[in-house]
Amino acid sequence: MNGKIRSDDFIAFLNWSVPLSSLRRSVLFLLVLFVDIFMLLPIYMDPYVEIYRNILLPPIAIIHLYAFWIVVSPIKRQIASRMYIGVFASFVSLGYLVLIQKFLYSMAGLRSPLYAIGVVLGAAIALIGMIRYLVGKVENETFFSGKNKGMSVISLASSLGVVLGHVTLGIYRSQVAYMWAAAFYGLSIAMMFLAVVMIYRYILIRRHPELFIPEK
Repeated sequence: MNGKIRSDDFIAFLNWSVPLSSLRRSVLFLLVLFVDIFMLLPIYMDPYVEIYRNILLPPIAIIHLYAFWIVVSPIKRQIASRMYIGVFASFVSLGYLVLIQKFLYSMAGLRSPLYAIGVVLGAAIALIGMIRYLVGKVENETFFSGKNKGMSVISLASSLGVVLGHVTLGIYRSQVAYMWAAAFYGLSIAMMFLAVVMIYRYILIRRHPELFIPEK
């Protein structure tokens, strides 16, 4: 595989990322917005349920330490920053799925486990679709140059179905908790795609270090 001549599209995919000059600001901005604001505030939002704090606070502390490790020396950790963004997006995606359970069960007062199962199943189908789409585009070396036909219909339908279902329930029952659940599910799926892209890129860089062009 390493002996194969790679196209400009493949090389561009490996090296496409946040410019080094703004990497430090980008890492801190993502951390503050998607973790410190969009995750910590809902954890302590009424009704306060201790189990969600216990589940999410330890990884939140770890992701902060990981971010500061990147920020201290971004020039030396250009490759590591790809993995960090992938890990960060993975955690945020999973964290939002956990918060959705709070919106549905602690705020909306749902009792049936079918809602949680549906959310997780929808996210799993979307993840499988994302992986198949991304790997196919990169292996065919058409990530930038090829026509984007999008992810599978099933993947998109599952994500839209969960979001629209929550919005419909929110309107029907006049409860804002469903709206929160829909918004955070959408954010979770978006972060999931970012995680897949960045982690897969990191793996390919480790496989093809000769194709990585570090910034000075």
